[in-house]
Amino acid sequence: NGLYYRFTGTEAEVVTELGNGYNELQNGYEEPPSASNIVIPPSVTYNGNTYTVTSIGGWVFAYNESVRSISIPNTVVSIGNCAFYYPENLSSIHIPKSVKTIGEGAFAGIKNLTVDPENTVFDSRDNCNAVIETATNTLVSACNNTVVPSGVTTIGSGAFYGVSVHSNIIPYGVVTLAARAFCKCYSTDNTIILPNSIKTIGNAAFYGCSWLRSITIPSSVESIEGYAFMLCNGLSSITFDNCCPVFSRDNPLEAIIDEDYTKDVYYPAYAHSYYSYGYMRRCNLHPQIKIDREWTTYCATAS
Repeated sequence: NGLYYRFTGTEAEVVTELGNGYNELQNGYEEPPSASNIVIPPSVTYNGNTYTVTSIGGWVFAYNESVRSISIPNTVVSIGNCAFYYPENLSSIHIPKSVKTIGEGAFAGIKNLTVDPENTVFDSRDNCNAVIETATNTLVSACNNTVVPSGVTTIGSGAFYGVSVHSNIIPYGVVTLAARAFCKCYSTDNTIILPNSIKTIGNAAFYGCSWLRSITIPSSVESIEGYAFMLCNGLSSITFDNCCPVFSRDNPLEAIIDEDYTKDVYYPAYAHSYYSYGYMRRCNLHPQIKIDREWTTYCATAS
C-alpha cells in the first residue's frame, strides 16, 4: 500500500519515503502513499524480523491526494506533527484506544475526528470533532469542523495549527491559550473573540495569522507571552479592555510586533517602569492601532 517504515528495536514507525518529514515535502522528494484505502498493519516483517507498528511519523499523509480512508491499528501509541495535514480526499479519522500522544497540527484539514471510547488518555466528547486530554480538559488537536466543548479549560500547544477557524471558536471557560495554540490557522473572519475567562495567551499563540485585523484583550488576561501576535501582518487594531497583562519578560515588544518592529505596543502608564527604554524605542509608531483612553504608548519611532 505504499507505506514506508523506520525500525527501532522491535518497533516500526510509518514515515515519509526518506524519513525526513516536512523537509522532504518541501524539496519534492517524498513519494506519498498511493493507495486510496490504507490499512496500517499492527506489525510488519522485514529481513526475517517482525516489528510492531507503534507510531505514525510527521507529515506522512500531508497533502496526499490518493488516500480516501485509513485504518489505524490498536498498536499505534503516537501520531506525529502534521501527520494528516490537509490530505486532499481524506475526510474522517478514528483514533484508536492505544494512542497516547498526538503532535501539533496532526489533523488540520480533516472534517470528522473521533476517539475510541476505550481510550484512557483522550476523548472526543459531545461530538466535538476534536481530541481532548481527558484528565486535564485540554483540547490537544482540532480539525476544520471542531466545536470546542464546555468544560475545556486549555487550548493546547499547536491545537489549531493550520486549522480553519471562526471568530467565536473559543467558548467562555477557556483559561489558557498554550504556545502556538492558533499558529498559522485560517479564517474568513477578520477577528477572533477572546472570552473574559482567558488568563494566559501563550508564546506565538496567534503567530502567522495574517487574516487577523483586530483583537480585543479582555480584562481577565494576566499575561501575554512572546511572539503572541508576530507575523499577524494584517493586524491594525489591538484593544485592551481595562487590563494590564504582564508581557514577555525577555523582550516585551515581541508579544505584539513583527520581525521588523513595525507594529505599536501599548502599556498602561503605571507599567512603564517594568521595561527598559532600549526595548521601548525599537518599534515604530502605528497610528491605526486603537487604544483605550487610560492607556499610553511609550514606543518611540525607531531611528
